[in-house]
Amino acid sequence: FLKVLPGEAVPPFDVAKLRAADPKKDWDSVIKYWDKFCARMAQIDTPDSVLEDVYLSRLSTRHILDVKITDKIWWNACSPWFYYDYANRDQAYVILAYDMAGLHDLAQRLLNVYCMDVKDVPKGPISFAEVPLQLGMEPDGLWHTRPGQWDTQGQNIWCLAQHYKLSGD
Repeated sequence: FLKVLPGEAVPPFDVAKLRAADPKKDWDSVIKYWDKFCARMAQIDTPDSVLEDVYLSRLSTRHILDVKITDKIWWNACSPWFYYDYANRDQAYVILAYDMAGLHDLAQRLLNVYCMDVKDVPKGPISFAEVPLQLGMEPDGLWHTRPGQWDTQGQNIWCLAQHYKLSGD
């Protein structure tokens, strides 16, 4: 892990900062962050408010799962409940969800790696069969995150086209 992502996996625990924390202030900060995030999304109005809550919570969960590798490289973990993994084809649906919600900057951030050569992208940060997964485009022009998943080619091209249609970028 440390070879892929610089720094410590778990930063040193700072007891002084924890003791000095103001839970009310921190709570208010979290509420402000998510209110601002949700206000950016395309708004939906349904007869059932539960559906609106599901919409907001799913996009918020996707956003929580965005992982920064470098300033230009981000990936989105497939699921916190089923498998914490990466696959281009799964990320394509996350990108589409962001674009459909009007969060084009988040979609673009995840799409950047699709247009990068593998030599410009560090391996990992996770592995499949103990081999670090490779993000980015292979020298032959293909995308390949793991053996046997050739559907990535269509998913990535479709995703890039949908992003252009929805964002104009």
